[in-house]
Amino acid sequence: MTYDRGCLACRRGRSGDPWPGTRGERPALLTLESPGATIADARRAAAQYVRVCCPPIDAEAVELVVAELCTNAYRHATGWWRLRARAHPGRLVLDVDDASATPPRPRRPDNVHGTGGLGILLVDRLTDGRETLRHPAGKTVRVTLRY
Repeated sequence: MTYDRGCLACRRGRSGDPWPGTRGERPALLTLESPGATIADARRAAAQYVRVCCPPIDAEAVELVVAELCTNAYRHATGWWRLRARAHPGRLVLDVDDASATPPRPRRPDNVHGTGGLGILLVDRLTDGRETLRHPAGKTVRVTLRY
């Protein structure tokens, strides 16, 4: 079934991966993958999804979080990433999958040469929680934003 209230990429149902949802809960789902989408596409789609499915959450903060997580997957893993967003009552869950088993870790920001180091710090500051779920094909970085 298509869920097209403002975002053609949104759909109801499952992405094919098991999701431990709350009993009786069928979250709206947004899924984008790097072979068919850019990081800019993911940013825009996530912001539009948030505006439709959970308007109390700051869409600009979600754009930044998505950009950082997808960029980290692109730069520090194999380049492939998949974004999934699920709106639940009172919270938004964002998952970014990649093919590397190495979890993201904060590092000292490089303010002199501009080589990064702020991404995970920003993600941690803008979200209510971050966890890394390892699986045979790589990992999922999951963040939660509550409202």
